[in-house]
Amino acid sequence: MSNFKPLRPEDLDESIVKMVEFSGRHHVLLPFMDATGAAPECRSLGHATEHRSIRIEDLHALAKAMKGSQQGAAWFILFNTPWLLRQSDADAMQKAEPARR
Repeated sequence: MSNFKPLRPEDLDESIVKMVEFSGRHHVLLPFMDATGAAPECRSLGHATEHRSIRIEDLHALAKAMKGSQQGAAWFILFNTPWLLRQSDADAMQKAEPARR
């Protein structure tokens, strides 16, 4: 797990956020792995927008959704994929990091 790096919601950018069109509406999506349950699951946070490109206000809306979803959990990024981990797993991982260096 040493490749996991903390991901702050305010650090979101276009490299990990996707724009999709569905039923004539545009949506900005943040796909992520949810590892707060028994097994990791693919999920996404979404935000409907009237724009055809990702705007700063879209990133702010997703950052707000990220903050709201982290009750008892913490956000990390592994390569280019966001992960939501249980806080206890995040704490254990961060405690183990200094021992590996």
